[in-house]
Amino acid sequence: MYQGGCSQRDIAKTLTHLLEGRYTASYVSRVVSVVEEKIKEFNERKIKKWYPFVYLDGTYMKIRRDVVEGEVVYIALGIDEDGYKEVIGFWIPGSDGESAILWKQFLYQLRERGLKEPLLFIGDGLKGLKEAVKEVYPLADFQSCILHKVRGTLKRVRKRDREALAVDLKKIYRQNSRERFIEDKEEYIYDECGREVYKGGEEEEQGGGGISEASECGEGGVFGGG
Repeated sequence: MYQGGCSQRDIAKTLTHLLEGRYTASYVSRVVSVVEEKIKEFNERKIKKWYPFVYLDGTYMKIRRDVVEGEVVYIALGIDEDGYKEVIGFWIPGSDGESAILWKQFLYQLRERGLKEPLLFIGDGLKGLKEAVKEVYPLADFQSCILHKVRGTLKRVRKRDREALAVDLKKIYRQNSRERFIEDKEEYIYDECGREVYKGGEEEEQGGGGISEASECGEGGVFGGG
């Protein structure tokens, strides 16, 4: 409710009605202050673990300042040596758009808190993100997030074909060896117009997968049009 823009007085009235207690605006204010202090402690704590893999992603959330508006929350999620995922930190700089410059500032903050150089950072295709990572952690590798790659691929395919293609792409990216990955990847073929078209796998033979037949060259084929 607070995030959605309700006043502390309105929240107190709602809690009183729902919980049959007596809640005041000052009570709500104290709760918010405690939560803010907990968040501050979380984001200022020293990082003692080593995280070989770190995911970087920005997500939009409604943030209440003078008014409620959408802002980017910068999130770093680490995978430790035992395979457990943990949020290392998040940052809300007050920007209305994702920026590699702000990612670089966030990474410097993480380094100051003790984040040792990971083996690999994973992020989306934001321009300048890889360079920002390499400036702060020059020995770490950077890999584009597979999920973002798949989403980018599906956007280039007609809506009726996306579900089938998503199933087959998942089979490709889940292979545990380079050889099997290449083997599945090479199921792509070219149509008569020289465009790359997915051939499909077992699902196509059963009538439940693969990509529908390409249209004429002038209509853009499978990867053209809407």
